[in-house]
Amino acid sequence: MRVLGPIEVAGEPLSPRLCRLIAALAAAPGTVVPVDQLAEAVWAEDQPKNAEAALHNLVARLRARLPGEAIVTRPPGYLLAAPTDAAEFEALTAKGRFSEALALWRGPAFAGVDVPAAEAEAARLEELRLGAVPPYGADADRLAAVANGLAERLGADRFARAGRRGAAMPADAVIAYADTALSAVAKR
Repeated sequence: MRVLGPIEVAGEPLSPRLCRLIAALAAAPGTVVPVDQLAEAVWAEDQPKNAEAALHNLVARLRARLPGEAIVTRPPGYLLAAPTDAAEFEALTAKGRFSEALALWRGPAFAGVDVPAAEAEAARLEELRLGAVPPYGADADRLAAVANGLAERLGADRFARAGRRGAAMPADAVIAYADTALSAVAKR
């Protein structure tokens, strides 16, 4: 089940109601979500007269698309037991495998789904995603050592001209040059 981008099950998009149901369940990993909260997430203010029965039917439709016991009935509602790409992302980042973790993202988490609980979880996941993107600033000491070594070999003048005029340190010039180069690439 994929929620890091548009919601998909087995590579297939789902109806808006099924997406809202998955979003409400996936936004509370390992937690039983009460039937009334799920009904609110799926139908908002346009709930059918017998929302509980309609929700049971919707859960049955979703279960038919998922393997095994992906959705478990537990009073007072349902629990998502199927693995999601969000859970995989968190596991990979915990292991320091950032490239693999970031590759799971296909767009904003829960894209296109208007469920308040999912919006809060999407914000949390986005913060984790941003933490998994290592800016070169985090390696500033290493970068400075490399820049200083290069400056000694090639002459600080070359870096200052390439980066910015009056750079106090060769590392500053290399960082400025890298910023300029990255900006040029991003514009293409």
